[in-house]
Amino acid sequence: MNDKPDIERIRVLHDVQTHFELPNDARKNLESQLSSVDQDRVERFVSGFKIEDWFEWIFCAMPWAVLIHGLDQQQFPTRSKSLYQVPDFLMLVETTALTHQPLLVEVKRVQRDKTTLKLASSQVSIAEAYAESLGMPIVYVVYWEKFNVWTVNTPDTLNRKSSSAKLPLTRALEFDCSLILGDVSYFLPQSLQRTSLFDKSATITDSSVRHTDHGAMVCDSAKLGDRTVELEGFESAAIDCALSMIERDIRTSPGGQVQSKSSPSDNYMIKLSTWITRHLAIFDTTPSETLSNGSAHAITELMEKLGCPKLQMFPTDRSFQIQQLATLFMTPAQVEEVATSDSHAS
Repeated sequence: MNDKPDIERIRVLHDVQTHFELPNDARKNLESQLSSVDQDRVERFVSGFKIEDWFEWIFCAMPWAVLIHGLDQQQFPTRSKSLYQVPDFLMLVETTALTHQPLLVEVKRVQRDKTTLKLASSQVSIAEAYAESLGMPIVYVVYWEKFNVWTVNTPDTLNRKSSSAKLPLTRALEFDCSLILGDVSYFLPQSLQRTSLFDKSATITDSSVRHTDHGAMVCDSAKLGDRTVELEGFESAAIDCALSMIERDIRTSPGGQVQSKSSPSDNYMIKLSTWITRHLAIFDTTPSETLSNGSAHAITELMEKLGCPKLQMFPTDRSFQIQQLATLFMTPAQVEEVATSDSHAS
C-alpha cells in the first residue's frame, strides 16, 4: 500500500509524462489509483507543475542564476506541516559583489482569467517561518498567464488579512524584484522600423516565416537610428512575439513581391524573462534549458546590435523584505542607480 500523499504521486505522474511517451491507457490506469477526489484535480495540479518546469527553463537563462535546485517537498513528521512549508526551489544567485547568495523560491501561477494572486495567509506564514528558520530570504515567483509575464515578489508585498493574502497584478509589477536574478528590461521605442519582403512564389518550408496575405518572408531587417540589422528567423520571431507592429507602408513590385514597412504601436518596456517566455511559446514546442539559453542569447544580441538600452528596474518604494533583498544581492552603488517604472504589458 502506497502511503505517499496523492499530490506527490501526481507529481510522479507528471514527471513520467514529461520524460516518456505515456500511452493514454497507461495514464488512465495510473490516475485510477488516486483517490476519487484527486482524480478530478489532476489537471489543476499538473498545470502547477508545468509552471514550475517553465520557471526552471526560463530562469536558468537569467545572467545571475548560478543554481536552481528543486526541493523535495515531502515533510516528516506530518505535524511539521502546521509549522513549516517547504518552498519549491532553492537558488544560488550571484550578487553584484560576486558572491553566491541562497534564495528560496515558491512558484505560483495566476490563471488567464484572473489578475490577482490569492493565497491563504496561513500558507504564506508557514513558508516565511521555514525561510526564517534557515536564515534565507524567500520570494514568490508569479507567472501571470494572461500576459505571459513573470514577477518576483516578497511576501510582505502581499495585502494580508486574517485569512487571505492577495497580490494584484499592478502591485506585483510595481514591487517586482526580478532584477536580483539579472532579469533586466529593454526599452524599444516607437521609432524602431522594420522592413520585410514577402514573395508568394517562394518555396515555403516548415521553418519559413510567412504572412497570411503576402506569402513567405524572403528577407527581414530592423533599423533603429543609424543602425540596421538583417534579421535571422529566430530574431524575426523575437520581434513578432514582443511587439504589436503596425504596417505603415506596403508596396508591391512588378514581380509580385511585397515590401512591408512597420513600426511598434507604442514605446515598449519588456523584461528578459517575459521576452524569453513569449519567444519560446511562439514555436509551440516543449521548452528546454538549451532553447531558453538560445532565446536569451538571440534577444540580448539583437538588442546590442540595435543599440537598445538595457535597464535595471527595481522598486524605489521598498518594504523591509525588498530592502533586505537589495542589501543582500546588490551593492550600495547599484541600489542608488536602479529605478522603477511601470511595465508595458502587451
